[in-house]
Amino acid sequence: MRFEGQQKDHSGRGRAVVTTALRIAWLLVIALLGREAVVRRTGGGTGQVLLEGAWWTVRGRDAAVTEGQHVRVVDHDGLELIVEPAGPPQGSGTGQEDGP
Repeated sequence: MRFEGQQKDHSGRGRAVVTTALRIAWLLVIALLGREAVVRRTGGGTGQVLLEGAWWTVRGRDAAVTEGQHVRVVDHDGLELIVEPAGPPQGSGTGQEDGP
């Protein structure tokens, strides 16, 4: 579908940009494996954590996550992180971002 005045892009640049963005996101997800964070928000069986300056949706591997729960990233399902409970955080940093 095109809107009035919109040119059709035959170069494939749009597809290349999306493909590159998805590859970068996938590499970032892989880099988050093993990272620990605290679940800040929950709803609908999932939660959200702050890692690498971004909010990520997390889902418990074996059980629903709870707000305030300390978790470790163990896998992913697309861009959703799969987590399991982790021990209490080392130290008591006051930074905005979770994890080491």
